[in-house]
This record gives sequence, C-alpha cells and structure tokens, in this order.
Amino acid sequence: MHALPDLGVGLVLWPELMPVLAEDDGAIGVVEIEPEFFWFETGNAQAPMRIDTGMVRQLAELPQHKLVHGVASPVGGSLAPDPQRLRLMRDVVQALDAPWASEHLSFNAVPVAGGPVDSGFLLPPLQTVASARQAAANIRAMAQGLQVPFAVENNVNYLRPVAGELSDGAFIAEVATQADCGILLDLHNLWTNQKNGRQPVREALAALPLERVCELHMAGGFAHRGYWLDAHSGLVDEELMRLAAEVVPALPNLHAIVFEMLPTALAHVGIADVRRQIDRLHTLWALRRPGARAPQVAAGLARSDDSAAPSPGDWERTLGALVRGDAPGAHPIAALLADPGVALLRELASNARAGQIASAARLTTRMLLAHGGEAAFRSVFEDYAAVQPPRQFASSEALGFLEHVQLAAPAIPQLAQVAMFESAVIHSALQGDARVVAFDGDPVPLLTALAERRAPPAAQAPGRFAIELQAGAVTAIRAG
Repeated sequence: MHALPDLGVGLVLWPELMPVLAEDDGAIGVVEIEPEFFWFETGNAQAPMRIDTGMVRQLAELPQHKLVHGVASPVGGSLAPDPQRLRLMRDVVQALDAPWASEHLSFNAVPVAGGPVDSGFLLPPLQTVASARQAAANIRAMAQGLQVPFAVENNVNYLRPVAGELSDGAFIAEVATQADCGILLDLHNLWTNQKNGRQPVREALAALPLERVCELHMAGGFAHRGYWLDAHSGLVDEELMRLAAEVVPALPNLHAIVFEMLPTALAHVGIADVRRQIDRLHTLWALRRPGARAPQVAAGLARSDDSAAPSPGDWERTLGALVRGDAPGAHPIAALLADPGVALLRELASNARAGQIASAARLTTRMLLAHGGEAAFRSVFEDYAAVQPPRQFASSEALGFLEHVQLAAPAIPQLAQVAMFESAVIHSALQGDARVVAFDGDPVPLLTALAERRAPPAAQAPGRFAIELQAGAVTAIRAG
C-alpha cells in the first residue's frame, strides 16, 4: 500500500455539473474524471483511438484535485487490459496529476473466436478463486501501465449467487489481497446487492481488508421491476447515509469521498440539492479516524469450491451472449438461463446503448421523437441493435446508428438529411477535417429548431444549400 494524499469530498464530474464548481466555496476538494467520455475511435488502424486533448487541458486547469476512474476497461474478466487503452488512460492520469486511478471489478468484453465481443454493459464476473486470480493479474498490469497506485471498485450484481462462488465480500478481499491494491468501496453497490437478495452489507464489510479502502463512492438509485438499481439517479438515501456513518470511522486510510450522479438526474434534483449533498458528505468526512487500526477480517470465511462452478470463460461467454440477446453458445450455464436478473441486465444494457445514441446523435434522436415520440425512436433503435453489435464509444455507436437511419430511410421527411449532417459533424470532429453537406432545402430553420428542442418545421424552403464544416464546427452555410 502507498502513502496517498487526503483529497476530501468531491463528485464525478460531468459538464452539466460545472456550475457546482463555479460557485464552489472550497467544499469540493476533488473531481473524479471518467476518461473514456473524451476518447474517440478514429477509424485509423494505426491509431484507432485518440484523446480530446482540449478537454483534458480544461480539466487540468480546474483548482480541485483530480482522480481518474475508468469505466470501459474493467478488470474482472478473462481478457487482459488493452495496451492502447492503457496508454490513453495513463496519458490522462499524467495530464491531470491524479494520485491514484481506479476501475471496476466487472467485465464488458467477451472472449470469443475471432476476437473480443463487447457486451455493451458492465457485467458481474464469476466469483471464484480462479476469477480472482485473473482479476488480480489484470490489476497488476493496470497499475504497472498507469504508473500510479490502483484501486479496484466492488461491483454491483443483479444475479443470484451460484454454487461454488465466493461471497461478495470474500471475492473483493481475495482480489485486492492477491493484487496488493487499494479498494474503492462503493457503498451503494454493496447496499444494492443486499437489497437484491445477495450478501448483507455488514457481512460483506466484515470480510474486507478495510485498511485497503482509499476511496468511498456514494450514490442514489431507485426500485425497478422488483430490483433496486445502482442508477446514480439522485441523492443518497438516508439509510445509506446512516450506514456510511458507521463505516467511515473503520476506514483508516480513506482519502476521498466521491458523490456519483448522472447529469440526467439534474432534471429533478437541481444544482442546489447537489451542493447540499456535498455538504452532507462533509459530515461523513469529519468521522474519519486516520491511522486507526482497521477491524480484523472475520475468521473462518468460507472459500469457494471451484470444481462446483463453471469456468470463468464459459460464464463470460454465456452471460455476454444472453445480455446481447444472442444464443448462449456451446456451453450454456443453467443457473444463468434461469436467472431473471439476466433479463434486467439485457434491459439495462439496451437502455445504456440507446442513451449513448441519444446523447451523441441528438438532432436525429429529436427528429424521431418529434415524429412519433419514444416509440418511433425505439423502433428504429431496436432494428439497428438487432443487426449491429454494441460499440463501446458513444461516437462510434452514433455513427453506426446514423448510417442505419440513412439506409433504412424511415418515412419521416428530412430525417435522412439530418442523419447525414450529424454523421458528417462527428466524422469531421474525429478526423479534424473539412466536409460539405448538401441539402435540398434551407436547413437552418430545421436544424435550429432541433437544436433548441422545438418542433421542426413541416417543410424546408426549396433550393440547394450546403453546410461547410471544419473539425466538427459549422463554418459557412451557402445557398445555390
């Protein structure tokens, strides 16, 4: 374990939450950055991904401390970290001077013949000693590649425990101990697991080497179809706050408490409530007891019998296929085929994929919503998802969807032209080049209405127009 600085209380930063920083009185000591949201696939085989360096510079100039928390290179699966993604993440860590980095104890890429297939969602690994051994190897590779201390985040799990698995707490402990890494304790994840019928939080905590916890995540969720979701959808539940007040004094090496909330939650939470949530987290921070002796791990914790469990690879292939809606493959796992949590994961993965498209192809999405509401968007999205596998980055997912819209040509006037324009904007931004998009009518009223979330005009003024783009920005609109 490394000596780490005290960073205080903060939040996972999104552009929509920048006003919290703008009026900050010093209450926010740290912002946590999810770097993949400013990584892009270039289409260039020699350098398939790049970083939005302008965004990194803006983040580096913020006065708060920064942490880097990955969401697209989880360490819980059979696949080793991708070298290029590791380099990109290291570049962000170094640019932001992050004292440590973290990732999820989950998997998202599935090893199959012909190369990995993305599942479109963070999925729970099989919790056996063999899985822990592979996860520990992945973590050591991440830490070596990032050149900073590394913490692994305990995963949320909507599935039923299967025969031969370690308990939630014992699995995290096994991984962290084998990897000799820190723990990012997501208390809402543990609480979610408990509410969904898995190990009680206090039992899980009793299994953990709490002296390894360097960071605490707090978040909100909601009930859905009989499950409690780790949705990052609002403020922290009062029961969870009380639980955290018990836990924090037992974490002698806690250096940061971070609030997680998706920007979509601002519609019903508001910036003022986010500030009040940060203030409440300071009451937890005040309960720390630096240097105190952590409680000893409970003796006699049961270990798994790996012989009673599936292989980690078969687990990943079966679960990944079921979540994508594919056939489960040559070695289906009966426990997964019978688990209703798989259907929930499939729904969550589909919603996450649709959300990526809605955020990166806003104009086309709004055009569909204006001509048929959610049903119109879902119909086109589901047709697209049925023939195209998930793509990990929002820009790539949006480009695939926009190409599908142009080829499918739904019977909505001007939709194909809007999709063509958005596709050109994304390509131009990724490549940094100039492009020209032709229109059969005046595009300004249409695109302006969509950008302002207004109903689009019924028709365009006739004529030939062209929009010139440079690095994704409109530089000129020409008639004729």
